[in-house]
Amino acid sequence: MKIKQVEYKKLFNLGNFEHEEIGITVEPEIVRGAFEDQDAVISATIDKVEKIHKAIQILQAIYNRIDIIYANWDDYYRTSMPYDSVTYLEDAIKKTEHRIKRCRELQKTKITKEQKQRYKEEVDDLKQETKKCKKKIEKLQKEGTELLEKYQMLKSEFKKGNLGLITE
Repeated sequence: MKIKQVEYKKLFNLGNFEHEEIGITVEPEIVRGAFEDQDAVISATIDKVEKIHKAIQILQAIYNRIDIIYANWDDYYRTSMPYDSVTYLEDAIKKTEHRIKRCRELQKTKITKEQKQRYKEEVDDLKQETKKCKKKIEKLQKEGTELLEKYQMLKSEFKKGNLGLITE
């Protein structure tokens, strides 16, 4: 029996009631020189579908990380902003700077030396926290830039059909 066309489709469960279907149709006659027999054509077709799925998963994971890094409050409805996003850290800095300002105002009021010392220590702690947040932001922005460049390059290779760079 001679196979004229091989079609292979697979349905991948993505969870959350979502799925993706990936399929390939090949004509063994066209790729005859690359394969010894028709079973090899079928096997290569199945492998190609699996590689496409893996490449899509990798691209999606990179995209999701970029999305978290650059998340904004509108996307999260002010409920559960990811702690490792630039927006969350910038908001934390604003709150910390507001608290520093409030502590300094309280230091100028009629309070005991012990209270003034506590506010001074709190201001010092808040400044350290602000520095840490700024360093985290720099690190996240660098990571985001690198991931975005990588994502664009891999997406371009995916569109060209070069899955080797993505899946390896």
